[in-house]
Amino acid sequence: MADHWGTLCSLEMAVGSHKSAQALGAPGKIKKCRITTEVTSKFFISPCTPISYTAVLRPTAVSRLDQRGMTLTELMVALVMGLATVAAVYSVHLVQVKQRILQEDVMAMQQNARAAMDLMTREIRMAGYDPMGVNRDGSDSNDFSGVAYHPTELQIKSDLNGNGVVTDSNESIVFLYDASTLTLRRKVGRGGRQPLADHIQSLALQYFDQGGAPTTDSTNIRMIEVALTAQTEHADPQYPKNEGHRTFTLRSRVTPRNLGVLR
Repeated sequence: MADHWGTLCSLEMAVGSHKSAQALGAPGKIKKCRITTEVTSKFFISPCTPISYTAVLRPTAVSRLDQRGMTLTELMVALVMGLATVAAVYSVHLVQVKQRILQEDVMAMQQNARAAMDLMTREIRMAGYDPMGVNRDGSDSNDFSGVAYHPTELQIKSDLNGNGVVTDSNESIVFLYDASTLTLRRKVGRGGRQPLADHIQSLALQYFDQGGAPTTDSTNIRMIEVALTAQTEHADPQYPKNEGHRTFTLRSRVTPRNLGVLR
């Protein structure tokens, strides 16, 4: 509330003119909409009757453009940007998943080949074990070859229980490759051919005599070279060789300690 004292001139300077003040009408006669702030002023014009009026302050009208929602174009742009982000994240995730599968395949292939090679080399070292000396006695009827020559099968014999014969369990072992199922198999005694390692691509054998020359005579075999090639279980479309299968080859030369014993 403000009280203004002055002459008619000062009133005219404040509100324009006495008529302008009268045009405002009496308090409460002004048509109001939404009142935010109401200020009442009283003017005293000596010797005139005091004049009072109410001024209504209204907020600036809000533009319709400020109240609108998203347009179809803006919605489509946001949707495209969201899809592009999801596609980028998915592509990175897909690459990582493929790399993980490839690494697991390679590790499984290597472990598979090493496990098979380890078992083969341990049993080759026991080839020709003859604690009873049946291969050194005067009779040839019970002699046996620690390693019998065969181009595709590794045949091993040893008298593990020391009874002079090699017909008992685990004393006659054969390793062979089944190309139809890509499987390395192991046969013990008269039993069946049991799978030893899967996803095997090839098994190569070479036999050498005392001087290191290749031989096909079972009685002259003193060293065996085994080459075992394994492949990954799943094909990689980006790998151009071997129909997408990566390979791993192990080579080992084993000298059975018992084959050097004089007969």
